[in-house]
Amino acid sequence: NQLLVLNEQFSLDHMEQSKLEQEIEKLVTRIENHQNHSKVKKDFEGFSLKLAPMTIEFNELNTKVTQAENDYLKNQAGILAEGLMENEACPVCGSTSHPKPALKAPGLITLEELEALKELREDNRKKLDLLSNQSASTKTLLDTISKTLDDFPTYGEDTKDIEEKKRQLSAIKEQISNNQSLGI
Repeated sequence: NQLLVLNEQFSLDHMEQSKLEQEIEKLVTRIENHQNHSKVKKDFEGFSLKLAPMTIEFNELNTKVTQAENDYLKNQAGILAEGLMENEACPVCGSTSHPKPALKAPGLITLEELEALKELREDNRKKLDLLSNQSASTKTLLDTISKTLDDFPTYGEDTKDIEEKKRQLSAIKEQISNNQSLGI
């Protein structure tokens, strides 16, 4: 009869050991999530700090390109007018009389300079898009981790809880070991 009771206790001890091991595993995962949350939050804050000035810089460059395009187009009439000769047809309207030809504006921007500005704007746009996408995906990950952590205690409580579970597990293992040495 006593052997039956000891066998039953041994079985219960094994079940308790298994349960404690599962609880410890869950606690370790939560601790890892807390640590990951801190890292992801720091990453997101870093992206946010870079994103605002980069957006301002891109907008300023975009305004500069738009102005350069307008200046370039305005100066095309002046460039064409430079080559006009009296009694020769205008390449735009065909007139042979040129009473008031357009003048080139000072600070003429060349097509090459305009294309270089556009290329710089495109490079900045790509960098801004990449940073913006990284920021958005990091924010999504941060929100996901935050949701999983909302239902659980804080990092410090998890750490205390895991230590308690380890102590309990150690006691159960010792009890199992004692029972095995008794031949149960």
